[in-house]
Amino acid sequence: MYFSTAHYQFADKDQLPNAVGSPAGCGLNGACLGGKPVTYKNRKTIADVLIESGRTFTGYEDGYAHALSQAPKCETIPPDCTYSPIVHPVAAQGCKLDSSDVPFNYYANFADGSHTKDFAELAKDLGNGTLPTFSYVKAREFRNEHPNVSTITDGEVFVAGVVNSVLSSSYTDKTLVVLTWDEGGGFFDHVAPPPSIDTDDIGNLVPYGTRVPMLVIGRFAKKGAVSHVSMEHSSIVRFLEWNFVGPVGQLGGNDAKVANIGSMLDPAQTGLTVP
Repeated sequence: MYFSTAHYQFADKDQLPNAVGSPAGCGLNGACLGGKPVTYKNRKTIADVLIESGRTFTGYEDGYAHALSQAPKCETIPPDCTYSPIVHPVAAQGCKLDSSDVPFNYYANFADGSHTKDFAELAKDLGNGTLPTFSYVKAREFRNEHPNVSTITDGEVFVAGVVNSVLSSSYTDKTLVVLTWDEGGGFFDHVAPPPSIDTDDIGNLVPYGTRVPMLVIGRFAKKGAVSHVSMEHSSIVRFLEWNFVGPVGQLGGNDAKVANIGSMLDPAQTGLTVP
């Protein structure tokens, strides 16, 4: 949820979106998830901030078209699934769309609306010159490196396809690709997490977990460099505010507290120093 609002919203799977591909009551990863379906109204996301400033936003969801074609019924295993439901029944469930992995689906302005497209539409928009200001791309679980439903190679192939499609398009010189993960790859990190800076809605501190990778790719990225600045997912939101809108911290969450991603960008290419 830090991608959308820069603030802690709920424990994992406590709530599920009222959107196509919601696992509420449907078999996903071998289980029916019992989270409460919700649709948040009158809550701003970074997408709202951008749209209000005259910018554009699209969430490209891998598998959305197939799930939409079967809604409101539970989605069957898609034909492009690489796992047999007999040999790998759990992994086969990961071929379905899990809309709870797309944070914007929890909000009334974006759940199944005009800002949601199937992942296949990304290539069309790149070719047609209709890419939005900010694009959010999410792979299905069988392509996202998650244990038991995917492999590292599957994730790498998906990411390489997205990156190469951008870099080989007319957008290559004006697009920054930001690649990151939503959780660490294990239970141990020799570097202790930084102090908490966010709280839940009743005031409890929300701790950080283990570190996750973040890569920036494209013309504006520092080549062959590693940033040693402490950042988190809200840093991406802060950058979007700074780059496209002006004032940062407009969501009043961690976007007002965290470092920007400027330490990963090349001033010689951006034309100015990004803080």
